[in-house]
Amino acid sequence: MKKARKRPVPGRQWVSAAACIALLCAAGARGAGIDVAKFKALKKSSTRSGEYDQFVDRVYRRLAEEFGEGELPGVMEGEALPRAFTEIDQSIDPNTYVLGANDELTIYVWGSVSEIRTATVDHEGNLIIPAVGTIPVSRMTLAEAKELVRRKVLEVYKDVELSVVLSQIRRFRAYVLGSVEKPGAYTVNGATRVSDLIDLAGGFRGKADSTRLRGIEVANDSQATRYADLAIFYHNNDVSKNFYLTEGDRVFVRERKDIVSISGEVVHPGTYDFVTGDRLTTIIAAAGGLSKYADSGRVLLSCFAGDGSIAQTTVSLADNDDPALNPDDRILVSRATEYRVHRNVWVAGEVLYPGMYPIEKGRTRVQDVIEMAGGFTEDASPRQSTMYRQDEKGGREGEVDVLENLPLSSLNPVEKAYVKSKFAVKSGIVSIDFGDLYEGEGAYNLVLRDGDSISIARRSLTVEVAGAVVTPGHVPFKEGASCRYYVSRAGGYSSRARRSHTVIVRQTSGVWLRPRDVDAIREGDIILVPEKEYRAWFVVARDVFVILSSIAAVITTYIAISNAVK
Repeated sequence: MKKARKRPVPGRQWVSAAACIALLCAAGARGAGIDVAKFKALKKSSTRSGEYDQFVDRVYRRLAEEFGEGELPGVMEGEALPRAFTEIDQSIDPNTYVLGANDELTIYVWGSVSEIRTATVDHEGNLIIPAVGTIPVSRMTLAEAKELVRRKVLEVYKDVELSVVLSQIRRFRAYVLGSVEKPGAYTVNGATRVSDLIDLAGGFRGKADSTRLRGIEVANDSQATRYADLAIFYHNNDVSKNFYLTEGDRVFVRERKDIVSISGEVVHPGTYDFVTGDRLTTIIAAAGGLSKYADSGRVLLSCFAGDGSIAQTTVSLADNDDPALNPDDRILVSRATEYRVHRNVWVAGEVLYPGMYPIEKGRTRVQDVIEMAGGFTEDASPRQSTMYRQDEKGGREGEVDVLENLPLSSLNPVEKAYVKSKFAVKSGIVSIDFGDLYEGEGAYNLVLRDGDSISIARRSLTVEVAGAVVTPGHVPFKEGASCRYYVSRAGGYSSRARRSHTVIVRQTSGVWLRPRDVDAIREGDIILVPEKEYRAWFVVARDVFVILSSIAAVITTYIAISNAVK
């Protein structure tokens, strides 16, 4: 005969091993006479014996003791286990936590008497402590209850010290209704917030933009209706808008109906639920507050008038203006002009501390930045140094692209000079002589702009002589020496030199100058001597022959015409 199976606990649902273990852990019952490893081994067994069923019954009975028969969540085979309780998200604040039925207090007494007493708030709101009596703590905060218990205990025990702690948080049922995925009753504890209960119910139903995050109604027959504002909680970290639940709470999430919108310089611009009593600052808080670029003195509020027209008002939060709002109002938070704009200048080369330096618009000058960079080094050559400015687009700069694509013969002298000037000077260079920066009245101490760069050159101590000279190369610099001096030090002109076309190229600007137009040769300058164009003798003879033949033909024709006329 088959062995009769032990009848399971009435109302038991078939639960998986994983679900049982998870429930045991949640209930704090791990290790309470239950061999988890053996449970898993039995579950994996190919033949489910009566021992497995007995084990499941034993687990279920343990859960029933921990949760209560009517409180067991229905977990079917293979289903995910719902969260039964909420973990504490922060230390309990004695001044805000309100005691309720099943909260447990532990009283530690030492001194002339050493005792540890545990008391649980009953359903009538009382603590019963042997030798002390009944203490009513219903609707008291934890701080108030601890002080009352302290006074009552000290009336009985003399010459003792004591400490009262909240050792166990109560569990109770709360309801969530409306626009959530799984409305109904859920087992929670005293540390469960409104958002936690909504999460237990599967979250908001449907699209997030159709659900009311603000004005979530929390009704309770024993106290006034409260309203949670999860937009302010999520965006502004205000836990007072996502408060703890208490016994008898019914949370109702409504569908979105009335709205207001906010745009511009707020952390989370968008459309938000309108709640009766909303003011401008309320919606700004729901949107995460003002961004760092916001102009608090200029907030544009647009409202619909009775005839459908739009009335606009400029509000200043800086002046504590905080008007009441109406459904469909629109808010625009303006951006502050020139708010902490980062403007920088690069300083490179022969300064003590090269790098990027901040400047103030319209005020910081070249000399200021050089001083910020620690000044010139001993090897610096101020007169060879350069300053660059980013080219501005548009204006006459755009004409260069047009003119350079036209035939040279079609340009007038002014246009030719303009194009030549653009190619003769390095792009973006600023005409400044750092050698005279600290002299005179500061003519070269220019006001800097964002993106400017300064390159302080190292002393070259030479002048380069290139082109049609005997030994081209670098010649040691000599203060006050002329162009002829440097050419002679380079071996003099070669036989193919075009002396009259010699030019001097300034290192700082790249400008080409004739020797007669230069007051002095500077370190780093380049003396360029061009060569004569090479032409073969037979080519020259051919050209001369062609020219003479043409002249002879002209003379012959002239004589023939003269004779014919006579």
